[in-house]
Amino acid sequence: MGFWGRLLRFGGVSLWRGGGAAVPFGGSRVLVCGRQLSGAESETLKQRRTQVMSRGLPKQKPIEGVKQVIVVASGKGGVGKSTTAVNLALALAVNDSSKAIGLLDADVYGPSIPKMMNLKGNPELAQSK
Repeated sequence: MGFWGRLLRFGGVSLWRGGGAAVPFGGSRVLVCGRQLSGAESETLKQRRTQVMSRGLPKQKPIEGVKQVIVVASGKGGVGKSTTAVNLALALAVNDSSKAIGLLDADVYGPSIPKMMNLKGNPELAQSK
């Protein structure tokens, strides 16, 4: 497992057998310590790791009127994410026409869903309540 894999695996704090450690140090910077840690330093880092991991994921506020969210994602392009999302949205709409189905294309470089759905015009922002 590589350096970044260890950081992710241990909740942001990585301890190596040789005594080195890496901990988050503000934003995306990482503090790396390659020397042998004393017992107190090692214990402090272990406690910090436990604190970070015990927090869990941040709590999100629910979106009013939205009961379920399905995300279609991949780090690789051209694997059918948009096609799958469109087909899923259409299938859900056909399955229960009383439900409102929303479809968001978050590809800022080249959204393809408007073209797949044969939509014309510019996006509009509607003010709610």
